[in-house]
Amino acid sequence: MGNDSNIPIYEQYESYQPPFDVKRAIHRMLGSVPDKYLVGIGSIVLTSESALTGKRARRLTWSRGRKVSAAKARGLYHPAWGSNPAWIELHIDSIFTKYPFWFRFPLIREMQLGDVFFHELGHHIHARHQPEFKEKEDVAEAWKRKTGSSYMWRRFWYLTPLFGVLKWADRVFDIRGRLKSRVRAKAAHDEAIRRSPTRNTKA
Repeated sequence: MGNDSNIPIYEQYESYQPPFDVKRAIHRMLGSVPDKYLVGIGSIVLTSESALTGKRARRLTWSRGRKVSAAKARGLYHPAWGSNPAWIELHIDSIFTKYPFWFRFPLIREMQLGDVFFHELGHHIHARHQPEFKEKEDVAEAWKRKTGSSYMWRRFWYLTPLFGVLKWADRVFDIRGRLKSRVRAKAAHDEAIRRSPTRNTKA
């Protein structure tokens, strides 16, 4: 499997403090990926919105045909450019906007982290190793399911019976879809509050 020791992982958080050892978790995820899919990745950067400055903070990126703020994204894939290798950027504070008690369980928090990491890895596999003439986000999602599922089965093999129940529940009740909708709604709410002018409520 992946020789993750050859891919440096940098942490650039400024004032933000990750809720757990994210770097160690990413090491494990890299180690679950076949070597051939990691070729061409120069580094993984774990950061936060507060650590972004200048052009990086103001930059826009494309997602499904529309421009979105790169600073607000949970993760970004930067393809190779000239002599610079590709790299993956994860905004840990955006991935874990809240940290409820159930995120203390490794299974839950690594599902949340892996949902973003393996998606961005999917962009790399699509761009470098398995090009397809399809919507980029759809291809990245397909590779996320493949590589992410492989990692979760290996990492939490002792929870195999529970995985079956969770898979059935997700298929019936769309649990992941509901969670993503709540995260997006919360992010939109926070952004609206941040952009609204301060009002004096005193009489």
